[in-house]
Amino acid sequence: MFIAALNASGSQLVYATYFNGIDLVEALFPDSEGNLYLGVRTENLVDLPLVNPLVGMAPSIESAYLAKLNATGSALLFASWLNGPGARSQVNALTVDGSGNLYVTGGCNSPAVEPCVPTTPGAFQSSMKGPSTMYVMKLTPDGALVFSTLLSGSGYGGAVGIQVGADGGIVLAGDVISAGEGQPLDFPVTAAAFQTTALKRDPISPESGFIAKLDGSGSSLVYSTYFGGSLNDSITGLALDSRGHAVFSGSAVSPDLPTTADAWQPCHPPPNFAIGAYADFIGQLSSDGQTLVYASFVDIGATLPDGTPDSTLTLIGIDAAGDLYFLGFQPGFYILQRYRMTARPTGSAACIASATDGYESPVVPLGLMRIRGNAVAGARAMSPTLTMAGTLPTTYRSEEHTSELQSR
Repeated sequence: MFIAALNASGSQLVYATYFNGIDLVEALFPDSEGNLYLGVRTENLVDLPLVNPLVGMAPSIESAYLAKLNATGSALLFASWLNGPGARSQVNALTVDGSGNLYVTGGCNSPAVEPCVPTTPGAFQSSMKGPSTMYVMKLTPDGALVFSTLLSGSGYGGAVGIQVGADGGIVLAGDVISAGEGQPLDFPVTAAAFQTTALKRDPISPESGFIAKLDGSGSSLVYSTYFGGSLNDSITGLALDSRGHAVFSGSAVSPDLPTTADAWQPCHPPPNFAIGAYADFIGQLSSDGQTLVYASFVDIGATLPDGTPDSTLTLIGIDAAGDLYFLGFQPGFYILQRYRMTARPTGSAACIASATDGYESPVVPLGLMRIRGNAVAGARAMSPTLTMAGTLPTTYRSEEHTSELQSR
């Protein structure tokens, strides 16, 4: 594998280096000094360099590995396995705070070792409730472990994003799946959270999104909530806005996914959800995890708000102006889009069920009953509410195609 860095304009190569023995880079994050953090996964027993490694970690046939590469690409500042002896693990997401501390989350499982990554005294969760778990760690800029905690129920799941707020709290979002047929979702949630239960119609492998916030010491949950309807839903991206609200994207089968009254698109779009059609959504949760500030379907997974076909949509960031950045995918190439909410619909709305595909939701609270169909009933002003915010001309390359796209 190789790692390369370009200057800010993309016109000059800063460095390029090989990094042998790595199978897959799961996460990358640069710090303010130009150093690069890498979260990678190996799928064989390999001999990777270690620099000030963490105590109690060891490689296995599938292991997470964490490294910090200096700004010139010439040396590792620290490097360590993130894996208990005999376990299997991976890194899902990284971020860095203003002091240069590193936050990492991933997943691990082990049939023989408990826990599958070492935890620290006072951790929120130090033992596994099932065969796999999510972990959250904080490290100093030189790679010393500040805390390590688990965060899971008895099932499977993990975070797709990790962010650090101004108060030092650590916000995570992702999805959870039950431990097996007939097993409930039992991810840890807090009493006053927006959605404390996940009522699912799928008895085999129910799946729901989650959003959680740990305190800065990793010892307690500030809030933790499910986010989903009565079918299978997942969260795909996470950012924090200037007020500490969690902004997230996701993909939903549920026609009764919670949305707000001012949603740009309150109803799950066609085709029929019963055949497993996913639709993208965007949401915003209050800083205390108790209130859904905003949530809307964006559109069926095959169409973006500007009419771009054959796309899926994932939130990858938010800027100081509040513009949202999405990564979309069309067959053969990726697209990058930036959106700004310029207005919101007013008036009342309700989703209309078809004669053959009515849907009664067991999930509360929802505000409005969400049932199949994309027709909207009621007196509702639907002026254009999601507009393009500037242009992002670029060239995209994939394994199958190289395409010049017009600015979107």
